[in-house]
Amino acid sequence: MRCAIWNLIVVAAFGFLSAPARADLMVATSLNLTQFQVTPTIGTFVTISPFTASANAQAQDDLSSNSQFHQVNNASTSASAATAFASASASAAAGSLTAGSSSGVNLPGVPFFASSTGQGGLGGDFGGTGLFEILDTSNPTPSPVDVTFKATLSGTQSLTTDGSGVSATSEIIFNLLLPDLGAVPISLDNPLSIGPSSTLVSPYSNTLTGTVTMLTNTDYTLIAEVDAESSGLNSVPEPQFLTHAVVGFFAILVVRRSCQNKRSYKTT
Repeated sequence: MRCAIWNLIVVAAFGFLSAPARADLMVATSLNLTQFQVTPTIGTFVTISPFTASANAQAQDDLSSNSQFHQVNNASTSASAATAFASASASAAAGSLTAGSSSGVNLPGVPFFASSTGQGGLGGDFGGTGLFEILDTSNPTPSPVDVTFKATLSGTQSLTTDGSGVSATSEIIFNLLLPDLGAVPISLDNPLSIGPSSTLVSPYSNTLTGTVTMLTNTDYTLIAEVDAESSGLNSVPEPQFLTHAVVGFFAILVVRRSCQNKRSYKTT
């Protein structure tokens, strides 16, 4: 009876060890512009025409058709895109000067490549106007003025791979542009990557500042964009069936030989 039980245990363990190897790769990326401030040393920041809000989302992988959605509005907008193994979303609100972006990749045991990008934007590069000026009512003549821009950003970058994960990448990007001056008062670019059997989680929270000399009572265009990008590549899981089969076969032989020896001892 005991030999029969041991045989069942060995067979069950053999079946468990011979299960196909699974490769998991996951990436989650997000970046949000939660507050935006413009502070001149003289005068007042005034919006002349509504800022344009834009949202762009793209997702693709080796199995599915590419998915992309782009939306522009003068008030607020959002967009999302998804495939079997990737997804992205973005939003922007022109009135509150806020924007958000997120992207992700999830490859559960499949040897594919997948990537996604979410972009939330404010400003005049998408067909809108988005003009502002530093209004100085005490002096109508355009005069130099230092203007400080502040952008409060928050987000996270999370990457995980097992032994079959070739690579995983995450990147958050923020740019504040003043095209009329050719200036970039604020910028952020934080790329991260890992290889097989790794985990990296990096939260982000910061208020970035930049100062530019401008002219009062003069129209300017402003562009701000948050960008969250994710990608990953899985390899084919290593075949372990043969190794486990050999181990299981010899384990069964050992158990049976032991049982046969016990029976022979009892009969004598």
